[in-house]
Amino acid sequence: MHKKHRYYFFILTGLLVVLLLSSIQSPVNGEGTVKAGSINQLDNSFDCLALLREAAASAGLKGQESSATDYTDIDQNFIHCDLQLEERIDNRPAVDYFYYYWASLSIMYSTENPEVMSGGDSIVRTKMTFHGFPALLEAPEPIEENHVAFHWYVPDHQLVFHLSVYSYEIDENETTYLTPNWVQVAETFYAVTYNRYPELNLPPPDQGES
Repeated sequence: MHKKHRYYFFILTGLLVVLLLSSIQSPVNGEGTVKAGSINQLDNSFDCLALLREAAASAGLKGQESSATDYTDIDQNFIHCDLQLEERIDNRPAVDYFYYYWASLSIMYSTENPEVMSGGDSIVRTKMTFHGFPALLEAPEPIEENHVAFHWYVPDHQLVFHLSVYSYEIDENETTYLTPNWVQVAETFYAVTYNRYPELNLPPPDQGES
């Protein structure tokens, strides 16, 4: 991966990985357990990874699965899963060419809305609402030319829905950024969640504030 792009990629994913790992604590010690009643609308039919895979496919995200983890334990009121997709093309025949694509979707438990999920001084953070829920957009500027991270928080269930997208190509030393439209990915992620699990009682996709 090109040095500049590798710098942005690791800055933006480093803290996310730390946050993901820190949230995966054994439910038996109480640290990672959702408060009683907060997610008990769901039962053992809840398939966290299947939800992420459907959202990724519906949003048109590309690449092969490079990572798929699910630590969800509904009996312990604990939800945590993460799906990462990756694709790269290096040095097509007779052309100085490199292509990279990375996308991540995750759902995790948190007692509060995270104020930071991506590290680095160059990150611009914009607070907003998404279908009525508190949300945060994180990206270096200009946003069209960089990795974008976005999450929204559902307080009633103490759940964070997070996505990250990043893509570019270098063709004969000319870089073109191809980062997917994060708004479209987020809207699709939300709609799939709403349709798949109505017991979460989310506002309908066409009535929320984005």
